[in-house]
Amino acid sequence: MKIAITNYTGDRQNWGCQSTSRGLERFLTKHAPGAEITTLPLRSKFPDLKGIPRAELRQELDDILHGRSQSLRIARAIYTEEELHELEHADLVLFQGEGTMVGTTFYNGENLLVAPIVCTKLFEKPVWSINQTVFSIEPTFTGFMAEVYRTVFERNFVREAASRSYLQEMGVECSLVPDMAFYDDLASDGTQSAASGTYAALSGMARIERLPEATFLNIAGQLIDRYSRVVIVASTNMDTEMAARAKARFGDQLEIIGADQPRQRAYEAIRDAEVFVSGRYHMNIFAAKAVTPFLSFLSNTHKNHGLNQMLGYPLSPKLLDENYDLRADLDWIEAHRDELVGTLVKSRDAISRFLDSANIFEASSADVDFRPTGSVDEPVVEDADYFRVLNGPKPVA
Repeated sequence: MKIAITNYTGDRQNWGCQSTSRGLERFLTKHAPGAEITTLPLRSKFPDLKGIPRAELRQELDDILHGRSQSLRIARAIYTEEELHELEHADLVLFQGEGTMVGTTFYNGENLLVAPIVCTKLFEKPVWSINQTVFSIEPTFTGFMAEVYRTVFERNFVREAASRSYLQEMGVECSLVPDMAFYDDLASDGTQSAASGTYAALSGMARIERLPEATFLNIAGQLIDRYSRVVIVASTNMDTEMAARAKARFGDQLEIIGADQPRQRAYEAIRDAEVFVSGRYHMNIFAAKAVTPFLSFLSNTHKNHGLNQMLGYPLSPKLLDENYDLRADLDWIEAHRDELVGTLVKSRDAISRFLDSANIFEASSADVDFRPTGSVDEPVVEDADYFRVLNGPKPVA
């Protein structure tokens, strides 16, 4: 069997992308031994489409979707002829959406759906969505996206609980198969700590540069006041820039582990911390695997909510602003540490067993639908304006 994975991110300098992509490959190798796997990377630049209105591109895809066109113009502007050949001759195409979809631009909207539409409608290939957070804040794209999920994808496997609810509310059948970063065997218990002594670990969040610089510095300062030292795991250039500014302010009280280091080192830093504070979805998965109590922030989509719901983790993500005071939440974590550790152990082990047994190639979707081991009583709080800021244009310096 030939399997083509679109939107592959395993070669990016981002620990989360590496971990979830490697985990997906391990998952496929286990449940489809002998399969030939081809990967097509996520593309972010489209010079051949420059100047073409987004509405025109969407209409062209809609025409393909409804059988009015067989044009490969957009596909050829994104993929090479060799890549299109791989898609056309695959037995199964897997769309690994991850957390890229928000719908505000062609890049994080229609671009992601080009290969699935072309493969289903023109190449007549089965296409499954897997390992994805599904989310949109742009109404026109939301409607188009919902139709694609109903009519293009033969099967939908989302990676966290919020996306399952989101698609089901749109009338789309889907199953929850936990994020494949849980199946990455490289980010696992090691023997050498990334840092020593008592400290808190901290990361940034998706598109953190949209928030005032003081926001991140305030969080770092509060953690230093409480734990004396902070180790920042900076998985992207955005986090690295914020970490450098924090280092300039706090000096030796702050250590940075940058994305040029292997993800195992980031995992170990999180594992050995007293607490992990993070808006990074995959770094929170590292914390869950390491059984480190964590405090998460609302990211640019509902993915962190969905992760906590899937884990049965009783502390919902917080809205991050420059006046946020960590102390009450850190006090709560310390008072409930044993409970949190027990929840993470139970959920981590349940997810591991599920992924070991979830043969999506043999079982029905209903039989590979993960159910959380616990429940979250705290209400989910989301903020549309917050999402728009994080997914909007960069502020002018």
